[in-house]
Amino acid sequence: MNYSVLEKKLDIGKEFKGFLTQIFDEKLDCIIEAIHKRQFWCDDLSLNYLGTIEDKRKIIEPKLFNILRASSKNFLRGLLESFDLKSKEIHIFLPRLLVTMPYDLIPKELLKSDLLVKSGFLNPFVEKEYSYFSFFSDHPPHIDLIDYKDLDSHKRVYTCLIPLTSSINQNNGGLYLSKDEWPYFPDMSFKRCENLQANNWQSFFIDQFQPIAWNQYQPHTLGYNKNVNMTGFFRFCFCHDLNNKPILRSPFISINL
Repeated sequence: MNYSVLEKKLDIGKEFKGFLTQIFDEKLDCIIEAIHKRQFWCDDLSLNYLGTIEDKRKIIEPKLFNILRASSKNFLRGLLESFDLKSKEIHIFLPRLLVTMPYDLIPKELLKSDLLVKSGFLNPFVEKEYSYFSFFSDHPPHIDLIDYKDLDSHKRVYTCLIPLTSSINQNNGGLYLSKDEWPYFPDMSFKRCENLQANNWQSFFIDQFQPIAWNQYQPHTLGYNKNVNMTGFFRFCFCHDLNNKPILRSPFISINL
């Protein structure tokens, strides 16, 4: 099975919820203020993507790792067991706070950008002092193999996504997973509508703090957020043994279960 929706009753831990929400809310307040003061977006919205080396996501990465270290072992074991993985350790990497921006808060010239059509990634257009989150206009259809192009085909890594601010439904973009596996990542120039045939995609309602996880071959997409509030997520990636760990430019942690 390529994905697993974990039961809402699965205890991810009160401290886990509290610390994540606290970090998110602290940064969100200054981001909202910057948007209202017209200080959030870069002055030059036509710039080409040059990378996000100077962004501040790595500043909060250690805090996110510490939260995962303190999380419920039952939760982490449940993640592995949902994919029939047996291990006394879990190896975690790329923890991120993600935000799907309200559609009406995104400058209209950005919505026409080739970069957004391909990736939905807004950080190249965000002033670096507010770049604590990974900002998206939406999440066009993709598989996470794009992050692990060196990964052998027999290996498996997984992504866990947890809604922080609200449940996920069609009003704030919705979450869609394809019933068909993609054996490779299609060219980023593809038109997103070409892969969104109704009979291949299933819509999911995910409660707040309800984890969902999938492997690197599972196609998924989130639509535009038509609500007035930002939709926040916590995302991290994991594998059950070091032989499956991809080559990374960022740190990872191992937790005994």
